[in-house]
Amino acid sequence: MINDIFQRIAVLVILLLFGVFSLSGQTSGTAFRVEEVLSGLETPWALAFLPDGAALITLKGGGLVYARGSETTAAQGLPPIRSSGQGGLLDLALHPRFEENGFVYFTFSEGPAGRQGTSVARGVFTSSPSPRISEWRVIFSGNNVTGGGLHFGSRLAF
Repeated sequence: MINDIFQRIAVLVILLLFGVFSLSGQTSGTAFRVEEVLSGLETPWALAFLPDGAALITLKGGGLVYARGSETTAAQGLPPIRSSGQGGLLDLALHPRFEENGFVYFTFSEGPAGRQGTSVARGVFTSSPSPRISEWRVIFSGNNVTGGGLHFGSRLAF
């Protein structure tokens, strides 16, 4: 019991210290400017910059946007995505050798209503003649399905 109390106090102290340090970083006098470069996107979720400076943006509702400057085009060829609650088209990452192989990895929720789960897929992205994901295949499918539309969290990193 006493150990449990000390653990809780230690966690609280650590959280408070992180809060103080993060607040002090916000007032450090570092100059920055906020500039809107795109608008009108419906629940953008993840962003990956392509080698040529364009970007891919996932929309939680199931869309993938190819953005070059302020121009956007919907990419085609995605698998069926179940957008419900916290689920949808989620994270996105380029393969470390994207320029050679064009591989894009993305996480999304799939499955019938009431039995959705998180999956990871890999596809090949091409921007010409129009943005498209081709040759996609699911490379991981979680066995923890949910019926409530909650807890589809995911993050991809290389």
